[in-house]
Amino acid sequence: MNLRKYISELKRRHVFKAGLAYLIAAWVFTEVAALVLDSFAAPPYFMKTILFILAIGFPVWLAFSWVYDITPGGIKKTKSIDQEESVTPQNNLRLNKAIIVLLSIAIILLIFNQFLHPQINKSEKETSTSSADTMKTSARSIAVLPFTNVSGEEEQDYFCYGISEDILNDLTHLEELRVVARTSSFSYKNKDQDIREIGLKLGVHTILEGSVRKAGEKLRITAQLINVEDGFSLWSERYDRDIQDVFAIQNEIAKSIVQALEIKLSVKEKQQLEKVTTENVQAYDFYVKGREYYHQAHRSSTKYAIDLFSKAIQLDSAYTLAYCGLADSYTQHYTYFGKTEGYLERALAASQKALELSPGLAEAHSSFGIALSQNKQYKEAEKEFETAIQLDPTLFEAYYQYARASRMQGNFERAAELFKKATLVRPEDYEAALFLSTAFEDLNREEEWKKANEHAIDIVRSHLDLNPDDARALYLGAGNLIQADEPEEALQWLKKAVSIDPNETSVLYNATCIYSLLGMIDEALNYFEQTIESGYTSREWIDNDSDLDPIRDHPRFQKALATLN
Repeated sequence: MNLRKYISELKRRHVFKAGLAYLIAAWVFTEVAALVLDSFAAPPYFMKTILFILAIGFPVWLAFSWVYDITPGGIKKTKSIDQEESVTPQNNLRLNKAIIVLLSIAIILLIFNQFLHPQINKSEKETSTSSADTMKTSARSIAVLPFTNVSGEEEQDYFCYGISEDILNDLTHLEELRVVARTSSFSYKNKDQDIREIGLKLGVHTILEGSVRKAGEKLRITAQLINVEDGFSLWSERYDRDIQDVFAIQNEIAKSIVQALEIKLSVKEKQQLEKVTTENVQAYDFYVKGREYYHQAHRSSTKYAIDLFSKAIQLDSAYTLAYCGLADSYTQHYTYFGKTEGYLERALAASQKALELSPGLAEAHSSFGIALSQNKQYKEAEKEFETAIQLDPTLFEAYYQYARASRMQGNFERAAELFKKATLVRPEDYEAALFLSTAFEDLNREEEWKKANEHAIDIVRSHLDLNPDDARALYLGAGNLIQADEPEEALQWLKKAVSIDPNETSVLYNATCIYSLLGMIDEALNYFEQTIESGYTSREWIDNDSDLDPIRDHPRFQKALATLN
């Protein structure tokens, strides 16, 4: 009987209907809030806060409905209301109307979300598909932004970038973590942009940013790991140390990231993070600066990189990575900027020295493989590349350079396989994607080629959005645009590349290829002759490059080619 009376009293006080009205109103409010917050890209904690407040408010509202009622004289406690003041029928009617109105709004919102809202957002979803897909497939992903130089001395920029790159390289060796390549993350140098926007463009869940202040022998490094989803810091730290501690700081930062992201390390990965390649800070100073110039991949910058790596070795004769950098610089100059006498021999010697010092270092085997392939010792080069990949399955350069060596030999099947693996290791790299497309074309695998070509163009466009003056991306991408039947845009890209680096051998060679594909024979031959005169050396690449087929039998082509024999 008491339960019946209690339920009857709940009905009389409209508690059930008031609760139902609250729930419907709360649902409508959250749906509207979700639409508004989504439009302003508000962080997720906004919605969580709203839901928390609504949840707390529900029992408060029920208690209010039990204690109070509405009368002609205003809101009064239910117990104090005289019988003649009771307006239960009117309140019932009001609540019924409120519930009907709220239900109508809820139905309209359901229809909007189900049918109209997806169509409105369709184009936006399509444009962000690649980034979203990448983020879904990699729960642990990171972009390391170049650390900001706050020393007030512009010449210290390279030192800051070197620290960032070393941390990036350490993290790259972790199989559970996808790390965005340097070419993509370092494009945000000196750019003030929202972390969430950067994360979406790069397709990562976390971003590491920081700053470096170097004053004499003192060093202050700050670093923080940011969650892209809500913009909040997952970890942050400040290090005030002597400059000799720079290597320890890098290791500590990498380990802190591993801990924050709950990554389980293998024994080999732990050893990799704890490895210190040199104890000489000045040698490291030369090394990171040399690496910065090597990445620029110009004739003059490559020569400067050679000088800087050599100085690093003079200060630390056991600096393995400096020998690798020296070997790669010699090979790069020999391949793209002319067969300077002795450069290939020096590349072989430097990479062999790196192997002597660190036989278990994947980078040393990769550098030796690159030099061997340029020396036409292909079988020996393959062994070195295979060893490098076995030692470090995440080493992009080993896959990429192994693929290029395979293509130089006309082994297109192997080249396609290796370029594919390179794109899996570094999905955002445009060069591997572009050459994968070319490999499928060489194999006459039309369906795979079309898909790969379209994907490669998307990647190079994304890269050029961040690096609009990257001549290499422009001239390589131009070739794929021709294959996609977009000759006008291809010619625009090529002309821009030539205007940026008009005397670079690689630009001249690729201009030859583009004009050849466009059927502009005289222009193609002019650029081919300039290519040979500027010191281009790779006869094997020319012999296996189908882009040159339209001009291959021309007397001017044969005459220029004969000078390479």
